[in-house]
Amino acid sequence: MTPREWPAETKQRAEKAMADLEAFYGDFCNRTPFGRRPETPKLEQLHSRVMGAS
Repeated sequence: MTPREWPAETKQRAEKAMADLEAFYGDFCNRTPFGRRPETPKLEQLHSRVMGAS
């Protein structure tokens, strides 16, 4: 199986989405369970962006 070459735009979108997800996850882990609840919708949005870029 040959590796797939992704267009530059797709790579950039994926890298940006992953960077946002990593930053969000770091903040999320540092919050208390009560402080995490309002952040949950952001996680779903980031998940959609990551999946859309792949």
